[in-house]
Amino acid sequence: MIEGSEVLFRTGLIIWSKLAIPVLKVSTADQFYSVMAQLSVQLLDEKIIDADNLIKEIYNFGVFPTPILSELRQKFSFNITPFQQLSAAATNPPENEKIKRTVQRTNSDDPKIK
Repeated sequence: MIEGSEVLFRTGLIIWSKLAIPVLKVSTADQFYSVMAQLSVQLLDEKIIDADNLIKEIYNFGVFPTPILSELRQKFSFNITPFQQLSAAATNPPENEKIKRTVQRTNSDDPKIK
């Protein structure tokens, strides 16, 4: 069975292989957004790659499942804490870990921490 995440992974790699050269040539944020706008239109108009060739390239990429994908998942999801645990810890920190600071402004508007 083909996993959706693997298909998305391969699709992203194939699309990036088509867009990488023009994107990496830009040197400013304005150029980046302009190039991305042009490339987006070209992708939608199938001028960069058409849907049939994209599907062919996804399947020609290699065997399913990609052997390295499970290693990448293991490597990058090893110490991920769910968002709920993070938000609960941030809103209810233990008393001994709370740091109370007050900032006073002097006439010169320089912050001073008490």
